[in-house]
Amino acid sequence: MEKATMLTPICCSFQWTDAPLIALDMNKAYTSNLKDMVKFPSFNSFDKYQDDDQHPIEDYTMYYVKATRTNEQSSILFASRFSRAYGYKLNRISKDLFEVISFKRPSNLLDTNSSQRIKELYDNPTLTMDAKKQIINVLVGMLEKKSNNQSSCKLFLDKGEAQYYVDETGGKVGNLSFYEDCPADDSEYQLFATGNQKERTIYTATHKKDRELIDGFLPIKEMVYDIQRLKLYRLYAKCKNNGIQTHGIKTDCLLVKTSDHLKLLEVFAKKICNKVGGLKIERDKRLFGERLEMVENEEQHFPKTEVTTLDIQDEFDKKEHGDSNLTNNKLLYLAKDAGCGKSTASWQGYAKEEVVFVSPFNAQSIELKKEASML
Repeated sequence: MEKATMLTPICCSFQWTDAPLIALDMNKAYTSNLKDMVKFPSFNSFDKYQDDDQHPIEDYTMYYVKATRTNEQSSILFASRFSRAYGYKLNRISKDLFEVISFKRPSNLLDTNSSQRIKELYDNPTLTMDAKKQIINVLVGMLEKKSNNQSSCKLFLDKGEAQYYVDETGGKVGNLSFYEDCPADDSEYQLFATGNQKERTIYTATHKKDRELIDGFLPIKEMVYDIQRLKLYRLYAKCKNNGIQTHGIKTDCLLVKTSDHLKLLEVFAKKICNKVGGLKIERDKRLFGERLEMVENEEQHFPKTEVTTLDIQDEFDKKEHGDSNLTNNKLLYLAKDAGCGKSTASWQGYAKEEVVFVSPFNAQSIELKKEASML
């Protein structure tokens, strides 16, 4: 579902024109969005979508929502009828624009200190302005990494050996040409000799592996994009309310008619500046991108889990816990306090060498290792 509803930048048109346009552009837009993020949400494979329970919307929780309108403004906020959005955006728009279907709460929230770090970067006198911008651009680009890639290559002088290696281990056979020095006395008898060299072929056996990142930084990049859509929505709405027609959007700017230049200066006078997140006006921009329309996709349904509560007669009876573990396929031990026996209860009935604990956090793994040594 998340692959089908990726949060992405927006580049579109509303009304086509070949005439030059002016852009209402944001200074260092993604840098500004990072500064707005007080926390970084951390999701892992243990975090699952749950049906909406009407809780107050949380800024750093991911929501699966249905857009209730299909006009241009809603299409800026939501790329499709059913899409994902962070609570940060939902908390700052009208609740009439969406319906929450389900949510995924992050397992951890980390302080970003992004405002301070960005200030330190831009206050650094040893870096040029281009270098400062490049550091942020590279950082934000790396957040979008979706997979780890690994490749290896082994070389063979005999094609049969290379093919045998590939048949046994997988991969693909290729070849490269190179020139080898020939002894002076027989170079003239070599079929591919050129001067005192002869052409040879070396065979390659290459392997490539791609592994999707489950616990990567993509959720942070998606929040950067989501905040950007919110800001573009606000700029679009303000232009519309002041009689300024928007012809298109390009990532971090609105494209409007050249004749609306003075109106832009008047309406956005207080926000036009060189600061991070401020606005600027640029001339001679061209419109491109398809007309913005909300995609009418189908709602995704999540697997339902049936829950049965088991009664334990004696919580100190290890045999009873063991029988319960062996009888039931999947059990979830819940307790609000640490050290009340969840780990001990969960491995009863099994031999020590059969027990494997999987933890979403390193700190928990370290403690589980200590317990494992005492089993």
